[in-house]
Amino acid sequence: MKECKINDYITLELFGDETIIYVSGKMFRQCKFVLLNIAPERLEEINEINSIDELKSLADDFREKENFKITNAFLNIKAPMDTKEAAAFLYSEMTKNRPNIPPETAFWVHCSNLQAWAENNYDTRLLHSNLAFPLLKKLAKKGDLTAKRALKEEITKRLESGFLATLEFLKEEGYFEYLEHDELVMALLNMEEASALLELERLTNVKLNLYLENEPEYYIEKYENDYTNIIIKDKSVMKLGLRNVGLKEIPACITKFKSLKELDLGNNNIKNISIIRELKNLKILSLGGNQIKEIPNWVYELPSLEALGISKNPIERPPDFNGKFSNIKILSLMDCDLKEIPYSLFRLPNLEYIYLEHNYIKDNIEEKLKNEKDIWSEGKDDICQFKGYLKSKKGIWIKY
Repeated sequence: MKECKINDYITLELFGDETIIYVSGKMFRQCKFVLLNIAPERLEEINEINSIDELKSLADDFREKENFKITNAFLNIKAPMDTKEAAAFLYSEMTKNRPNIPPETAFWVHCSNLQAWAENNYDTRLLHSNLAFPLLKKLAKKGDLTAKRALKEEITKRLESGFLATLEFLKEEGYFEYLEHDELVMALLNMEEASALLELERLTNVKLNLYLENEPEYYIEKYENDYTNIIIKDKSVMKLGLRNVGLKEIPACITKFKSLKELDLGNNNIKNISIIRELKNLKILSLGGNQIKEIPNWVYELPSLEALGISKNPIERPPDFNGKFSNIKILSLMDCDLKEIPYSLFRLPNLEYIYLEHNYIKDNIEEKLKNEKDIWSEGKDDICQFKGYLKSKKGIWIKY
C-alpha cells in the first residue's frame, strides 16, 4: 500500500487499484478518475479560463458542436493556450478518450494535483468544484485555519466569476451560508447593481432573498411564495419583488437595474410610478393594490412590456388604448372602480388575456362585442364560454 502525505490534514493512499483521500485520518472520498493534471502556472496561460469547472463546461459544449479527430491524450499540458477555444479543444481531446492509466500512475497524478492545490493555499480553480469545495469544508471543520480562510475567499472568488454551473453547485450545497448577506450581494452582482441593491435594502428596511435564474425545483417552489426577492443572471438583477413592504415612493436606485425584466411592487401605497419609465427592458410589471389613479401614457411605450397587472387601484377613468401597447399580451384591470371600458383595448394586436372582474361596468360586454364585427364572431352560436371566460374572434380570453 502506497501513501502520500500532502500536509498535516490530507493523506492519500493507494488501496488496491483505488486512490483514497483521508482527512485527519478518516476516509473522505475515493478518487474516481484523472480529469486533468495541470500545473498552477499553466492555468494562467489558458487565456480567460477561470477554473477547471469552466474548462470542462467549454469542452462539453465543443463535443456537441464539433467532430474532432483524436490525435493524442496527454496527462500534462506543456504549451500555453491563447484562447478559450484552444483550451476547450485540448481538454476535450484529453478527456474524450481518456487513456487507460495504471492505478499507481493515477495515484501519483492525484497526489500531484492535491499537492499543488495545498501549496497554492487551496486555490479551488485547480480542482473541480465537486471535490475542491467539499474537501475545503471538511478541512475547515477539522480546524485547518488556512482552509477556513480559503473557504470564504474561494466562495467569493467563484461567485464573482459568474459561472452558472459553479453558482448552482455552491447554492445547492449550502455554501452561500458561509458569506454574510452583503458579501453575497457584492459577489453575485456587478458593482453598480450591488451598490444599488444594498441601498434599496437600506431604504426599505427589507433584506431581499437572492435566487439564481436556473434554481433547482426546491428553490423555485420557495421563490413562488416569497414576495421580497431578486433573481440574478449574468451578474445582473432580472427580477425584483417588493410586494407589501409599505412603499409610498419607488426608490430611484431601481433604475440602476438596467436588465430588469420583471418588477413586482404590489400591495404598497404607491401613487407615482414615473420612475419606472427608465426601465426599458421590463416585460412584466405588477402594480396591483396601490393608489394609482391613472395609467400614464409612457407606460404604453415601454418597448418590451408583455404583461401589466394594475388591479385594485382607483382608476376611475378608463385609458385609451388606440394605437398603444403593441406587445401587451396580458392585462389585468380587476377591482379598479371602472364604470366603462374602452373597446379599443380588444383591438390590441397581441392581447391574449384581459381581466375585468369586480368593476362597475354597466355595459353587457358580451352583447357589446357582438356588434364589433372585427372583434367578435357574428351570431350567438360563435360565442365561446369556458370557465367564466369569453373568447373573442381574435382569440382574446376575457374574464369579467
